[in-house]
Amino acid sequence: MRKVSELALDGGGAFSRGDALRAGLTRHQVDGCIARGLIVAVHRGVFRLAGQEPTFLLLCRAAVLAGGSGAVVDRRSAAMVHRFIDVDDNVTISIAVPWTRRVAIPGLDVVRRTVLPSGDRTTVSGVSVTTAARTVIDCAGVCSIGSLNDLLDEGLRTGRTALPVVRREEAARERRGRKGARRLRNVLADHEGDVRSSNRFERDVSRILVENGLPVPVRQFEVVLVDGGKRYVDLAYPDALVGVEPAGYRWHSGRRQWATDLTRNNELIRLGWRLIPVTWEQRRTGHDAVVQTVRGALAAAGGGRPSEGLPAQTG
Repeated sequence: MRKVSELALDGGGAFSRGDALRAGLTRHQVDGCIARGLIVAVHRGVFRLAGQEPTFLLLCRAAVLAGGSGAVVDRRSAAMVHRFIDVDDNVTISIAVPWTRRVAIPGLDVVRRTVLPSGDRTTVSGVSVTTAARTVIDCAGVCSIGSLNDLLDEGLRTGRTALPVVRREEAARERRGRKGARRLRNVLADHEGDVRSSNRFERDVSRILVENGLPVPVRQFEVVLVDGGKRYVDLAYPDALVGVEPAGYRWHSGRRQWATDLTRNNELIRLGWRLIPVTWEQRRTGHDAVVQTVRGALAAAGGGRPSEGLPAQTG
């Protein structure tokens, strides 16, 4: 039993019959552990310890073992492993296996494809998975444009991928008729001109302002503070010193960063900026009031119109 426990530990909770045999157990010993209920089959020939919680990551590791050599977790399941989206226990785990392998695994969504280049594979939390950029590209074929936008935003926000990487990888795989290609192009176009990663909330608010006749705001405008620190205004009208801040804890990297942003807002105000917060609820139901507030702030400041490429304001 000690060897079995060590196998489970080394495999992140999951191990195959082949792993057990290579570790020195006999077939009789493995069968005995199954008969006594010490280990539980996750898939044919793949096991976990009895009583061990079948977490999402454990099930992903088990899925890769069941898929065999060259198998990786992909698409939405890979996005969950990368933590681009929340884990959904109701979603069937998907894996990709080499095209030459004809395999059907009950309880898994298996897709056959050409062997992934080593540059498209990585390991996250002990799970063999498609890289962050490849995951975004693959999800374009199975996600709505809104979900794909959110997924990419989270990857950019956390630094797990970057726009140049996704664009380069997409260009390398561009082929006519590939599922989701147009959807991904539209999402990437939505980020065109971004200096830093923005998010869908910011882009939606920017679109609302422009559609209501206001000038195009500069996204992620850099301001150098008095103490030499930097602050990025989400949507800025630099000539008028007016900033629009779509406010949501979700888009911050943590509570500490959220508190830091509030402190830096005070620094911006000291420099003469007027910051207009926009909540998610206002974006959905009350954006007329936001538009009027921004219009009034610009008018009060003389209606300065920003232009792309303005230098960072210094304190």
